[in-house]
Amino acid sequence: MEKVNYIQQNIAFFRRVYQDERLSPYHISLYMALFQFWNVNRFQETFTASRGDIMKLSKVRSKSTYSKCLNELQEWQYITYKPSHNPFVKSSFSLIIKWTSLNQESQVTSSTDGLAIVQPSSFNGLEVVLSNKPIKHKPINNKESPNSEIFVINFFEKNRSSKIEGQKFWNHYESKGWMIGSTPIVDWEAAARKWILSTNEKTKNGVVQQMDYLHTNNKKRYDEPL
Repeated sequence: MEKVNYIQQNIAFFRRVYQDERLSPYHISLYMALFQFWNVNRFQETFTASRGDIMKLSKVRSKSTYSKCLNELQEWQYITYKPSHNPFVKSSFSLIIKWTSLNQESQVTSSTDGLAIVQPSSFNGLEVVLSNKPIKHKPINNKESPNSEIFVINFFEKNRSSKIEGQKFWNHYESKGWMIGSTPIVDWEAAARKWILSTNEKTKNGVVQQMDYLHTNNKKRYDEPL
């Protein structure tokens, strides 16, 4: 195949990321993980990789998010993807968009520490990347699955629950791949609120059962007649 320029390929990809509003951090992370596997395989036309390795490298923990984002990357013509339904056979991938023959060559220079610097003109207005002004990042909240256990614990504590219940919720659904039966979770926060309500209801019922409405004396004397 045509020789791939590693730096220009990355520059062109992030140019498209800047313009494509459909992409989420999960799409970008998965693409970059696949790009690394492509690089390891010396930019062959088609390469294989296992779901476990890709998820580990991209830090995408939810299987439903993994499948959804890969299918969307294929639909949006970033990759071609042939999933393997055999756990012992790796899936096949191809990064079908080739940016090696761009009309506008990216201007790449080197800094004193050896890192590549992209001139602003090559990004068609993406000067903000090289700006010295601090960039405010909005917190990312994936509705299908939380980003981490800490994120879940904070949510439970803010909703007047406990750290332990947050850990229980995280471990329960993390072990199930954020699925309810065979259905992927659509909104984990809604599931968490339902979990909290159910826990509070069980606690309330337990307290009611322990109350002694007859006001009987627990210190009974069995040697006295009734």
